[in-house]
Parts: sequence; structure tokens; C-alpha cells
Amino acid sequence: MNPRPSLLLILSAAVYFAGALPLLFAPDELLTYAGAPPSILDVTLLQLLGSALFGFAMLNWVSRYSRVGGIFGRPLVAANLSHAGSAALLLGHIVKRVPFSIPLTGIMALYGLLAVAFGYKFFVQPQTVADPKS
Repeated sequence: MNPRPSLLLILSAAVYFAGALPLLFAPDELLTYAGAPPSILDVTLLQLLGSALFGFAMLNWVSRYSRVGGIFGRPLVAANLSHAGSAALLLGHIVKRVPFSIPLTGIMALYGLLAVAFGYKFFVQPQTVADPKS
């Protein structure tokens, strides 16, 4: 266990939690804001997405003191990388097809930054510090 928490896991947990709350508790309002009439299926799908984001937020928050990088925490980093990377690519595709939207572009950029950060943790081996006792 690390003596200091991972800043990446704390930030990603906060981002995921902030995204999960409106999806879980205000899906009707989000659909209305987006200009879509709320339906039972759409509301249910948004709440399902919110519960998945909430699960990722809790996973990252509980794991914040774990070692992350290299072989340590690889499943955690791989899950976050696949989520953030696929979300950034999906949002990038949507941003190209719809009129410019500051919130949508901001969310895409945030996911892109998370994908790059988790990709770095996944593919770059951490520097080892020589043990002073040896």
C-alpha cells in the first residue's frame, strides 16, 4: 500500500462521480436539456450508465492508496483506460457530427485527458528507486 494516494485515481473518481449523479437522479431533465423527449427506455439507459460510472468512481476511490503503474494495479488501470479511451473516441465521433457544444466538447476533452493519463500508466514502466538499505 502506498503512503500517498494516487492523484489520478482521486481525480478520475471525482469526474466519474460528478457524471454519475445527474445520470442517476435527473435523467428526465438531461433528456429535456438535450432536446429529446424522455421515454422509459432512455431514462433507464441513462440511469444504467450512471450506475456504471458510480461503480467506476467507487472502484477508483477505494483503490486510491494502491500502487498503480507497471504490473501493479494493471487490471484497475486497464479497466479505466478502456472506459476513458472508448468514451473519448465515441464523444469525438459525436462532436464531429453535431453543432458545436461547449459541454459536450469539454466532456470529450476530459475523457481524452483521462485516457492519455491511464494509457501512460498502462504502457510506461515506473522508475525504480534504489533501496538505500542495500
